[in-house]
Amino acid sequence: MANLLMLQQNYKNRDAAMVSCIEGQDDSTLALILTPLCQPRDQRLHTISMNDIRQLVNFVDECAHIGLVHYDLRPNNIMIENDTSKICIIDWVYCFKIESELADQFGGTLRNAAPEVLKFVENRQIQSFARLTVSPTHALHSIVRYIYGLINTADQEKLNALECRRDSNGKIDSKYFRKIEHFWARSFDTPFWRGILKCVDQLDYNGIITGFIHVLPGSASE
Repeated sequence: MANLLMLQQNYKNRDAAMVSCIEGQDDSTLALILTPLCQPRDQRLHTISMNDIRQLVNFVDECAHIGLVHYDLRPNNIMIENDTSKICIIDWVYCFKIESELADQFGGTLRNAAPEVLKFVENRQIQSFARLTVSPTHALHSIVRYIYGLINTADQEKLNALECRRDSNGKIDSKYFRKIEHFWARSFDTPFWRGILKCVDQLDYNGIITGFIHVLPGSASE
């Protein structure tokens, strides 16, 4: 929890953003809105280190300890402070309480969404009663996909190139969902990535971190 609270206080002290807590009338959602999103000196990550991975995984763990899940963990929302090398998570609009139910249309980024979230969004277009129970595993799936993209930049470019088409009613073409599913099924079809995903589904935060130690250059000494 310390890092999460430090992040909030950090933005507050720097006058970079105003932190507001907004609870829905049904007490099922909570958004922490940070605006503007980041300082000019902050930037997106273009490489990944074990220190970055520890921060990202611990962030999800710390959020879970205070009952929250961030549902839009994509590259544009994961920043690093140039002067401290600390990860800053921004855009808290899609942040929800654990075990609450999402009933409205998902507003995060589908390319990095967990499989269960992807299915929910597609089902929601067909069945208005579709629901999704908020879980930190969904955030971990997004983090692992984010890490994969930084390790495999050529694949990330292919994922970014997938076109999201909508019909006249604004519904997303089902082919887009199949393309995303196929991309990740192919990308994660190795013993290493299957092992990482097993840790994700078991909420094994330490297992995720230690799993990357043997694949990142120089990570053994970090």
